[in-house]
Amino acid sequence: GFFFNDLIAFDLNQLQNPANKWDVLVQNSHEGGPPEGQIPAARTNHTIVSHNDKLYLFGGTNGVRWFNDVWCFDPRAGAWAEIDCVGFIPTPREGHAAALVGDVMYVFGGRTDEGIDLGDLSAFRISSRRWYSFQNMGPAPSPRSGHSMTAFGKQIIVMAGEPSSAPRDANELSMAYILDTSKIRYPNDSGTAERSAVA
Repeated sequence: GFFFNDLIAFDLNQLQNPANKWDVLVQNSHEGGPPEGQIPAARTNHTIVSHNDKLYLFGGTNGVRWFNDVWCFDPRAGAWAEIDCVGFIPTPREGHAAALVGDVMYVFGGRTDEGIDLGDLSAFRISSRRWYSFQNMGPAPSPRSGHSMTAFGKQIIVMAGEPSSAPRDANELSMAYILDTSKIRYPNDSGTAERSAVA
């Protein structure tokens, strides 16, 4: 029942080294690490993707608060920074899944603070710090949480998970859904108005 906000790394290049170990990059704020505000609040059921040697964290919960914040960890600086985002910022959630294609982090599903499953798809373009939402994407996975989402080239594959606020359909949950992101067209980022993407 205790939530953490530490960051720990394991060097996969050291798998054959008998002295290999985990390294604490950022200590928990309650154990003398940086205070909340300089590092993400303690949480669980969030997602992290890596892009250009940095980590990008989204969402999660501490059991009292549900998050929709985005944080970036720069290992060279050894520091977290919260990202100010624009656009259609997703509803706070936990148990969602995320995958990276190019410089876009796609987020699907999850669960709200009211225990409602989500079936929406959002995209966060890291280079512009802008969120996009999607409408009328055709046949899509049912609302769910705890699922997997993997990028393979320009495609995203969503599988499994479970609903908490709807009847469980084992057949539908066992299906793999594939989204071809190469067919998504993003509007020009030069304006200031909020936008949704078109597929």
